[in-house]
Amino acid sequence: MDESPENRTLQSLLTRFNIDYFKLLDSVTIARSRKHIEKYYNIGDIGDFPERLPPINIKSDIDLNDNFPSLKEINDMIKKLKLSVYAPLTYVRIDQRKKYEERYDISVNK
Repeated sequence: MDESPENRTLQSLLTRFNIDYFKLLDSVTIARSRKHIEKYYNIGDIGDFPERLPPINIKSDIDLNDNFPSLKEINDMIKKLKLSVYAPLTYVRIDQRKKYEERYDISVNK
């Protein structure tokens, strides 16, 4: 059943599901945050939550067999590219640049 975006509403989704679905969902879902547990439960009985450690970021090259250039090399190659989409005036004749600059420059109100 493929609905158009304007017909995809919460109400239309809810009408598709049987009430038994929501009963099942409620019986298997435990939705309690740390804050909720600390507020409504005796932490002395269950113990404190463990301290949250900062995430560990692991950066890896594209492959471990060195079949491909490193991400740094790829980034350096991309930086060297002169893509017309990002610098269109570099492809306009010098004697015509002023005309195009005036026509296409965007001024921003600060």
